[in-house]
Amino acid sequence: MLTLADVHAGYGSVRVLHSVALEVAAGECTAVLGRNGVGKSTLLRCIAGMLPLQRGSISIDGGDVSSLSTFRRARLGVSLVPQGRGIFGGLTVRENLRVGPAAQRPAGTAATTERLLEEFPTLAAMANSKAAGLSGGQQQLLALARALATEPRLLLLDEPSEGIQPSILDEIAAVLARARAERHIALVLVEQNLDFAARLAETAHVMVKGELVATVATAELAADRDLQRRYMAI
Repeated sequence: MLTLADVHAGYGSVRVLHSVALEVAAGECTAVLGRNGVGKSTLLRCIAGMLPLQRGSISIDGGDVSSLSTFRRARLGVSLVPQGRGIFGGLTVRENLRVGPAAQRPAGTAATTERLLEEFPTLAAMANSKAAGLSGGQQQLLALARALATEPRLLLLDEPSEGIQPSILDEIAAVLARARAERHIALVLVEQNLDFAARLAETAHVMVKGELVATVATAELAADRDLQRRYMAI
């Protein structure tokens, strides 16, 4: 579904990603793990079209999307839940959910919003509340629900567990597992929380200084302290 080949990218003269190759099949969850500052978020920005490549290519279903803008990739089914969530604090929960699909399918926005509120009971209870008043975990749920409102085929998640209480993490994990099973959505999960990543992804790619240096089973990595120290300084 998603293929990256020899991807190089960075900011100005500073190169961050080096020769990144990655494949993710439809319905698969792949984790990208590593320490802070190694290029994980930059990788997601490249896939979403927010940062141009310096070299290499990105393909979706065999078609090269490397030169496509962010909104055109979104229309192909690419959706990003960014680190920091990026919700609209001045809008209500319901209004935030209507923003995503409005540009693509205005006629079906209301129905999509109400369906998502049914899937996210925590959000349904505060549908008319301003998003700025939600807790961090509730805002993360809203960011995820808003991304799902676009009916993505590829969902990019940047540190979704950061600062989130365990009960909300359980809800996030359940929603993502259901999205994979029922909608066959492919997930690329950038994380430092190894336990959370292991709940969702069978395979982890370890990034060090902008390169994917190892591919391991998340269950194996979660159980092996030597591997954790080697790749993630845990």
